[in-house]
Amino acid sequence: MDRQFVVPHEDEFIQELGIELEGAHSGGSETVRQVTLDLGPDDHVVFSFDVTGMSVRFRRVTSGTVLTDIYREAATRLSIGWAGESRQFVTEFNTDSLAGRLVITVGHSVEILDHMLFV
Repeated sequence: MDRQFVVPHEDEFIQELGIELEGAHSGGSETVRQVTLDLGPDDHVVFSFDVTGMSVRFRRVTSGTVLTDIYREAATRLSIGWAGESRQFVTEFNTDSLAGRLVITVGHSVEILDHMLFV
């Protein structure tokens, strides 16, 4: 089955969330785009995605230490929006045998909901 990764246009990140996408140049790839959100002094999160690689990555870094690092492939759809006063990134995944959803909500705190199920 031929799959593609559908993501919001760069302008939607500005219009919807008030943030601009940056080029990440991660691992030598120029197709990776990312957003960085500051949570406080020495505390930030980075959400990145690669349309051609069909992947997403979420990292939380505090005082230079990586607290959370989630990397997933087989992404099929990325949605962005608000959950109350928090920015939300919802990624759907699908393979021949697995389907899942990763919901990352970033505001005064960070909430991660991750579901991966056999289909």
